[in-house]
Amino acid sequence: MKILVTIPHYYAHDPQGIYASNGDPERKAGNLRKLIVHLKTLFESPQAYCRYDLQNADGSRFTDADLQAGRPIARSLANYYAANEALHTRVDIVLSTAGERHVLDRLGLPQGMYERRDFPDVDPKLLGFTCQDVLKERRGEYDYYCYMEDDLVVHDPLFFQKLAWFDALFGAEAVLLPHRFEYNEQCVFPKGYVETDGFEAGSELVERLSFAQKYIDFAERPVLMASMPGGNVRFVKARNPHSGCFFLTAEQFEHWLSRPYFGERTGEFSSTFESPATWGLIRTFGVYKSDFPMAAFFEIEHAGARFLGQSLSKEPQKRINEESFAREGIHFSF
Repeated sequence: MKILVTIPHYYAHDPQGIYASNGDPERKAGNLRKLIVHLKTLFESPQAYCRYDLQNADGSRFTDADLQAGRPIARSLANYYAANEALHTRVDIVLSTAGERHVLDRLGLPQGMYERRDFPDVDPKLLGFTCQDVLKERRGEYDYYCYMEDDLVVHDPLFFQKLAWFDALFGAEAVLLPHRFEYNEQCVFPKGYVETDGFEAGSELVERLSFAQKYIDFAERPVLMASMPGGNVRFVKARNPHSGCFFLTAEQFEHWLSRPYFGERTGEFSSTFESPATWGLIRTFGVYKSDFPMAAFFEIEHAGARFLGQSLSKEPQKRINEESFAREGIHFSF
């Protein structure tokens, strides 16, 4: 398997900025480093397990027969053997930058971990669309064509196996996206999912939902079910189809390429920051996520705790539905 991952990367210090491109440069670099290292380590770098091989004095392997014969073990050698060969794949990572506004000099990564494509004259707000151009340039060369915002981290070594399994079950017209989650050890629940599932009047995401409704037919295949060890997993057509990323098979990517709106520079889905990940997908495919009772089946970390921390500390109108937790035997005391 060959995987191409494109990442828009931009940094300009602005303490008041609302996006991660404006904050602490060390944290920005740390998140991007984590993204790259996890992709390379999980899927491309060699992995091993240790086995102790016993030997006789003449160097031959010590066997059960030697043990039964009462021969002594002459030496024990710790040898490393290849592990996870079935998961090994090639991952090519391309970072799109806008001139010298970046933190690549802070990454400290070995040469060859990623490729940089610089677009010095591009408006940084449109940088995500240059990733679509890079994907198009390399059509026909990969099994998966991917886009990730530069603060997302994959932890699941079966990530692409799950994608292939989903595609085999439900066809190329259905796209599976991961839930974004954050860690915040200071929160009453230290892990939380940041994609809102429904929108109340007055929510800043109402406009996004209203727009998505124009292109998402929630009556067509609203739920997909699949069997897995331990029970069934339920996939639902995403009411918030944004995950800051996509992972398309070669067939799916070619289908999107055939549409006249591929590569269109637009902020129709919320803004030009979110649209590169989501705008084309919702117009071309059915977009699904695993239902929240098993959200962790397919998830990706959103590095930092910007959303999870904000949802409780800065937005007091958001509150915990204690009844839903009580059904699981969990009770909060404030």
